[in-house]
Amino acid sequence: MYDPRFRPLVATLLAAALTAGCAGTPARPGPTASAAFPADAYRALAADGTVYRLDPAASSLQIIVYRGGPLAEKGHNHIIEARDFRGLVFLPDKGLDEARLDLAVPARGMVVDPPAARSAAGGAFAHPLNDEARTGTRANMLGPQVLDAGRFPQIAVHADDIRGALPWLVVRTTVTLHGRTRRLTVPVEVQAGTEGLTATGRLVLRQSDFGITPITAMGGLLRVQDTVTVAFRLVGRREGKEG
Repeated sequence: MYDPRFRPLVATLLAAALTAGCAGTPARPGPTASAAFPADAYRALAADGTVYRLDPAASSLQIIVYRGGPLAEKGHNHIIEARDFRGLVFLPDKGLDEARLDLAVPARGMVVDPPAARSAAGGAFAHPLNDEARTGTRANMLGPQVLDAGRFPQIAVHADDIRGALPWLVVRTTVTLHGRTRRLTVPVEVQAGTEGLTATGRLVLRQSDFGITPITAMGGLLRVQDTVTVAFRLVGRREGKEG
């Protein structure tokens, strides 16, 4: 049985996973307008390589959070999906020096524990959560104590430091959320062709690595584990082509 007292635990951890450590400061940042998406920059680069537009419908971007503690069975593991996002990738014809990525994720486009995702994951995630539990968790996630989507409606990811050699790349990203920016290095497998691109990767993050104390309840008998996982498979279509 889901206990609504535990909804803030999940929402707070989600913010931690997405920001890579930009939550949990005492001072609240001032309102910030979302930066314009840099589509013009990609149009200028297109003559020297290939631009791919990410397709949210064909992609998967999930944040996975885990229950913990002696009474872990009283809580739930959770899958948060980002479904509504905008993204562009540029791969130059020669080398990777000018390669770049931009991704914009509206906070309100994220979905909490979609039944199909839980069923596909199976195992400890197989049991579906009811609509009341999912709605309550999402409301807390978007509220002023966590993502504060009314003031900071967009999560932005930018990368222009991309190394390695296809298909194995090391992507150093800049993540901006809730008025703060952090750097995060991500290993990514990229399959790129004339018509499309697929980028696949998985991150393991610890809240404590970023100065965040994992949320606990009932004197620590129920808690969210320090470790969270971000899993993605991003599909891009070549700009200017039907796909």
